[in-house]
Amino acid sequence: MAGDTDLPSVQARRLTDFFAATLLQILQKKGYNAARASGQNPSSGALIRGVFAETDAKNRIRRSLWGGTSTNSRFFVYVGIFNLARPDQPLYQLASEQPASSQYGPIIMLNTYIPMAKYELDKNPTEEDVRKICAQIAASLTALLAANPDAFTQ
Repeated sequence: MAGDTDLPSVQARRLTDFFAATLLQILQKKGYNAARASGQNPSSGALIRGVFAETDAKNRIRRSLWGGTSTNSRFFVYVGIFNLARPDQPLYQLASEQPASSQYGPIIMLNTYIPMAKYELDKNPTEEDVRKICAQIAASLTALLAANPDAFTQ
């Protein structure tokens, strides 16, 4: 997905954009009225947010840092499903203790009060890897709504 000569920030944006576009495409094919989040979201429905993360030597979860010197060849994508009637819940918060590190991004604490899933993939994923994870995210949303159809109404 990313070329070796691309700046880390370009690689990160490209992967994020590809995940978003692929997830939108899959959700729309499943019949959902889906759009990429903007500053003006509707007051009801579901919002899907994610963060790329990896573990450090002490097994703490850290936001991925493209271009860092981490030796991890894989990372995690944590994906949460939020009720737009209460969109102010965070996916994660920064830990209060942040030891300096050029290998990793900041330590994060995930929100345990929202439906969330964890997916693992290579740091340089293929399009098929991304499509597979996006299909699983869409299936998770469908299962959540089937189990609790009123979960995302006002």
